[in-house]
Amino acid sequence: MKCPAPFFLWFHHRSGSSHLSSLLDSHDQIASWGEFFYRGEAGAAGDLFTRSGSDSEAAFLEHLYCYRWADTGANLCETDPVPPLVRAVGFKLKYQQADTHPGALNYLRRQPGMKAIHLIRTNLLSALVSAAMIPRLIKKFRRPNLIHGESPRQVETSVRLNPQTIVCQLEELEHRIDVARGALVGLDLLEITYEDLLDQQSATCRTVLDFLGVDASVELTSRFVKIMPRSLDSSLANKDEIAAALRGSRFASLLDAG
Repeated sequence: MKCPAPFFLWFHHRSGSSHLSSLLDSHDQIASWGEFFYRGEAGAAGDLFTRSGSDSEAAFLEHLYCYRWADTGANLCETDPVPPLVRAVGFKLKYQQADTHPGALNYLRRQPGMKAIHLIRTNLLSALVSAAMIPRLIKKFRRPNLIHGESPRQVETSVRLNPQTIVCQLEELEHRIDVARGALVGLDLLEITYEDLLDQQSATCRTVLDFLGVDASVELTSRFVKIMPRSLDSSLANKDEIAAALRGSRFASLLDAG
């Protein structure tokens, strides 16, 4: 038996995917899993797909959408599901993971009723600033995000970016997002932004819940807390150097967007 509302979160680095997945998983009619095809920045023994011993990405995901997972987590198993069953089941798939595991996206494209939620961060510069924080977070917390009860004040949140490569990095991320949009052609698609999720969380979540066909009146909660200051004045230590590097480019306005 397959779930009536299969979905996946399609995203790039530091776009708020863990926050969104946690919000969705707090709904009693949604099971939103993490990244099956990535072992994580902290260096786990292997990704869950590899550790599962599944013959293929398709076989692994077929178990997921047929509710066959262990009570202890996303260790997929052969056990038939026991009601009551949630309506919507999904997981996180980063662009690069689909490159490494093309069978995953091929499977998702073939599934009737599959819904894709594309999460992007419109301020690409802020995404790079956030990515630069990852080594500090891994060193302190053994993961790239913070949960409630932990404070960003426990780590230095001001980073430096390379002014010599910043334009190329922004162009690369912009191109990656454009290519990722093209990969979703033909799927039932909802695109949302990190900024809307942050500034208009309730309204954005209602849009997502409507898209998944579940009760949109439920207030969702997340395990995660925001790490970086919203203003780049506080989080980008060499803002003047980056401003000079971006001057005259289409990315210059990102410095003021926060």
